[in-house]
Amino acid sequence: MTRRALSSSRRSLGSALVHAKTVGGWLMILSAVLATGCARHRAVADLSPVVFDRVPSMEEVAEVINRNDAVKQLHTNSATITLVSSPQVKGPGFGMSRLSASLAVERPQRLRMQVRIPLSADNAVDLGSNEDQFWMRVPGGRQPQLFLARHDEFAEQPHRNLLPIDPVWLIDALGLVHLDPDGNHEGPRSLPGGDLEIVSRVPQIDGTYRRILLVDGQRGTIKEQYLYAPSGDLVAFSRARDIRFDPEIECSLPHAIDLELRPIGTPPTQMKIEVGRYSINRLLSDSQTLFTLPRDGSEEVVDLARIGGYRPEETLAPASHYRVTDAALSIP
Repeated sequence: MTRRALSSSRRSLGSALVHAKTVGGWLMILSAVLATGCARHRAVADLSPVVFDRVPSMEEVAEVINRNDAVKQLHTNSATITLVSSPQVKGPGFGMSRLSASLAVERPQRLRMQVRIPLSADNAVDLGSNEDQFWMRVPGGRQPQLFLARHDEFAEQPHRNLLPIDPVWLIDALGLVHLDPDGNHEGPRSLPGGDLEIVSRVPQIDGTYRRILLVDGQRGTIKEQYLYAPSGDLVAFSRARDIRFDPEIECSLPHAIDLELRPIGTPPTQMKIEVGRYSINRLLSDSQTLFTLPRDGSEEVVDLARIGGYRPEETLAPASHYRVTDAALSIP
């Protein structure tokens, strides 16, 4: 397969894969700033219209899922980020936390999430992506740190123990999945309880990844997403909750997303994003500056594309089944 075809496959999946050791550090930093407070889980029924009265064809389910292609931009200033659990942060005072955040998306690759940190002079953890690169800027003791990489250069890393944490993957987790009906898919297959399962195989430089979508069998909304590495390890999971239908654009969006990130060789980190209200197809800030790398010269810069390979001493055992239970997620 050509490099161009591989690049196209990665974009269609909407995921990029990040060096496990470095990402583990990112999660440690993010966990450290999400260190106090509490959160409550509120169950909300999916009120999207019923569109299927039988098991649909791949073309039919793709048509419903791809109605979200109408969403070109999302923006909210009413998001909260909650750390549910993290093995990287232990000790007194480190527990569940809930911090306010802003979140903006412009498809296909632009994303910006800024988490506001109380009593911090630097004021935010800044996670973002544009057409060229992705970054994460975090407060530091003497100076802030800026982790970044060009998408194309990072994809050429020869040694990677992988985690789908490039910000582009978060766009999929927000419900903005495009399902190519001509892609390499199996299904939809009806599961006990009425959900549909769609298995997609996506070629990457290091092998073929497997993505599983669990779709509501009546409404066609994506409920859960699973991403498996070529080794069979589950490396990322998302669950959509509080799914709301917008009659103006005739599509549904989750307003709560549970995320589980599994760096190979490291126990999982679990967090959730909750959104009060979206501005759809209208950004609340200028897009030319919103998706620009936040750099003022004071940062310690770490180029992830220049970091050598990392091989952890031990890895997680491959999952025997893809389903992640509520008990495993420990969602309150």
